[in-house]
Amino acid sequence: MYLMLLLPPLYIASYTYIIYHYEACNADSVPPPPKGPWALTLGIAQSFCGMLMALLASLAHPFMRGRGIIRNTSAKLRPPVILVHGTYHNTGAWLLYRFWLAKAGYARVYCPSYRVPLGNISQGDGPAFLAGVIEKAVSDVERLWPGEKPLLVGHSAGGLLLRLWLCGQGAEQRLRGAITLATPHQGTRMARIAFWTPGHLHSAFSFRSPFLTSLEQAERPSEIPCTAIYSRTDNIIVPEQGMLPPKMLGWNVRATTVPASHLWLLWHKTVCRQVIEELESIISSTDPRS
Repeated sequence: MYLMLLLPPLYIASYTYIIYHYEACNADSVPPPPKGPWALTLGIAQSFCGMLMALLASLAHPFMRGRGIIRNTSAKLRPPVILVHGTYHNTGAWLLYRFWLAKAGYARVYCPSYRVPLGNISQGDGPAFLAGVIEKAVSDVERLWPGEKPLLVGHSAGGLLLRLWLCGQGAEQRLRGAITLATPHQGTRMARIAFWTPGHLHSAFSFRSPFLTSLEQAERPSEIPCTAIYSRTDNIIVPEQGMLPPKMLGWNVRATTVPASHLWLLWHKTVCRQVIEELESIISSTDPRS
């Protein structure tokens, strides 16, 4: 009977990867995204396991909100890092990343938590609310560790919150750099299959939606180093172009060195190692002594 509880995540994993595989087979990008029986099977397995991990890790949320400093004996303390989760997650999504970051010297980690309001996020005060999540997180870090500009990593919708916040006056001067992970910068066709989502996300996050188009029009070229990391086997952000930020922003773009589903990116040590390498690159490029 309890095995029946595994059917919904298995169905979602299979359904989304069948759509991904269809898109991969019809993609005109060079080289084309991974496809074939092995890519499909691996993707379904990763997506299924990723959902189970996300559900289990969500139980850690009460212990991970806010400051959550992890002790580290590293003599060289790295800058504070803000980790922003996606729409349907909580701070538990960063359970392993916090551990891996701490081992790399990033012991001061701040994990803000938010819930998308029921109203349409693309209208009225919706964009301001989403940008306010980042504003509060940055303000809290400035209070906790005065004089230090934090780094920011946003998964999925967390990266869009960052872009909304960066539209504000003087925002870039308060951040050292940022990384987005599997963010639907240009939206996703998968949003259409969502019958109901909080904040009308199915409309706002659709591929090249009016909401994302208006966001791009309000932006300006980035003055701080920003990198978009994405997986070519992502089953939620389809097509692949949906994960690429607008070229006018001047961001760096990196594909993951290993195949990973949308959620498995949060549990794959190799992907986290790639994120850490990008953080180190940002620190080096913004070090006044260099």
